[in-house]
Amino acid sequence: MPGFLPTTPGPNTSAAAIAKIAAVRNGYNENSLRDVRALPEVLQSQQGFVDPYHPQVRADWQTLVAAIAQRRPDGLAIDYIRYPNRTDPWIRDVRDMPIYGATSYQALQRRTTPQGFDLLYRFLASGRVPSPNLPVGTPLWRLPGHSQPTRFRDRATLTNQLWQLAIAHARQGIVEFLNAIGEPARAANIPISAVFFPWGDRQEGNRVDPRLQPWSEFRQVQEWAPMAYANCNGTACLRAEIGRTVARAPQSLRVCPVLAGAWNRRLGDRPPWKPNCMTCTKAFRPWTASAILYTPGWMGPTMGGAGVADCPEPGGAESAIPSRFLIFPHPLTLSPKPGEGEKRNPRPEVFA
Repeated sequence: MPGFLPTTPGPNTSAAAIAKIAAVRNGYNENSLRDVRALPEVLQSQQGFVDPYHPQVRADWQTLVAAIAQRRPDGLAIDYIRYPNRTDPWIRDVRDMPIYGATSYQALQRRTTPQGFDLLYRFLASGRVPSPNLPVGTPLWRLPGHSQPTRFRDRATLTNQLWQLAIAHARQGIVEFLNAIGEPARAANIPISAVFFPWGDRQEGNRVDPRLQPWSEFRQVQEWAPMAYANCNGTACLRAEIGRTVARAPQSLRVCPVLAGAWNRRLGDRPPWKPNCMTCTKAFRPWTASAILYTPGWMGPTMGGAGVADCPEPGGAESAIPSRFLIFPHPLTLSPKPGEGEKRNPRPEVFA
């Protein structure tokens, strides 16, 4: 069974100080507890999300992982490597993206040329695409992982270019954060499992999933643990989530799905997993030889807490990580949501 860590932001920094300087912020200067479209359970928990670009956040979590590594666990499962979900399943306006924290904004600025920064500044401040007066071919910025710069073509193309820059920057912060905090575990040869939502990387046209979770780029880990939480009174929707993950998994990496429910009994309209667990995994061999059964707290107070258990096929292979030390890097205590009727401020501190 895995151990569960308190979700504190760091051993030497107060929550109030971290909340002020390291919380993710959108273009209305709202952290995840002041977002008018924040999920009710996030507001009730009083736990917000930190900026994955913030160096102190990364350093504190490296220290914590190093301390865990000294205890020599079988493995380390890292969850909440994403941005907060919202009541609106899509982000359509760049000002709703959680990339306006000071360190995130500085990292974004470093990606641009002076001409590109002028356009980016106006785009982030207003949410509208500016009308530039630039020669065709002017270099604007370099997307993460690209050796060649993005160049100006015309205003119609610029709309998509600015949107793709904002999305790529947000996702790159998550990838860098996971790679950074996993360094102590890798140095100690402790396998890492990345926990994520299979649909957390959705993008359709001019809208993107608010979790902005680039799980297909989680490559410095030994295991992917997709949270297959769909419910369709069967296993077809779960197989779709697992299959989407397996289709993008490198051969060197194992996939160990996380299934929500109970082992021997129904939970509401969710069937017991004892007869269905293997149905969800054996179709995707050799990537999946086991699954994790998780009974999350949101399934009701009668559940008696949360727990996980491997459910391999009798005589089959065990998971790549027999037991996991589970950590949640992002949540930290923040200030409460503004009162009803409080107006959103469309100028974050980075534009002050």
